[in-house]
Amino acid sequence: MPPKPQARRASTLAGAHPVDDQRHDTEPGTATAHTARPAKAAARPGATHARQSQAVKFSATVDIDVLDGVKDAFWAARNHGRYRVLGDLVTEALRDKMTELANEFNNGQPFPRRPIDHLPPGRVVS
Repeated sequence: MPPKPQARRASTLAGAHPVDDQRHDTEPGTATAHTARPAKAAARPGATHARQSQAVKFSATVDIDVLDGVKDAFWAARNHGRYRVLGDLVTEALRDKMTELANEFNNGQPFPRRPIDHLPPGRVVS
């Protein structure tokens, strides 16, 4: 006679949303309440929205010759220990451009936060 199958155990994650920040006790089958996330630090002086500096992925369309030139420059600088990944070069270039634009259009001060949290989608209508 085959052995009787054991009853399935209930998961501590049952009914939880996959994005929720779940913390679990060391004892199986008991889950703690959601923990508060740490406060985010301001990314720049005078910023009204506090946020933590973290890397995020984004996309942009650029001319192929610009992209090829950036990749070539990254590769050369990488061989001299300047950049670890292409994102490091892109981040530095964007920060330099932000500073340049702030000096030109905002008396060297950081720009105020935009009224919404994203740029308008789609192509520019001319």
